[in-house]
Amino acid sequence: LALAAVFNNVPGDFAELGVFNGGTAILMAKVLDGYDASSPQRVLWAADSFKGLPDDSKFQKSKTKSFVIGQTNTGYEGKKGDFSSARHVFEDNIKRNGLWGTNRINILEGWFNDTIPKAHIGAISFLRLDGDIYLSTKQSLNMLYDKLSVGGFINIDDYG
Repeated sequence: LALAAVFNNVPGDFAELGVFNGGTAILMAKVLDGYDASSPQRVLWAADSFKGLPDDSKFQKSKTKSFVIGQTNTGYEGKKGDFSSARHVFEDNIKRNGLWGTNRINILEGWFNDTIPKAHIGAISFLRLDGDIYLSTKQSLNMLYDKLSVGGFINIDDYG
């Protein structure tokens, strides 16, 4: 989808909310760095709390509060703080992949509802949401859907 946004000249930056340690964010930034010739250069907005999941107990939709894979109930319940990865891990991965200092990645640290409204995010050509829970996914869509360019792409990863 990142390549499609660039090759189809969809205007706008990329954004990933829920970067964790940066695997997908780095791939998105590599697409921009290697294939995007737009001027001014597009950037990737990389947002994460780096503290794991927020508390979304008020928004739980499932009475079982567990994930189901096929016919198997995993018994897993997402809890505040799960899936945390320190910011320095993300930054180290950016450096290891030759993207440090390219001005292609803007890191937003904090809860989405606190950081996104303050960021100067314009049009978005590719929006990837990996907030893992209802609250993070819903807030992200509410704040950024109207910024998606015509012909742009949204990928929602593993909302459960």
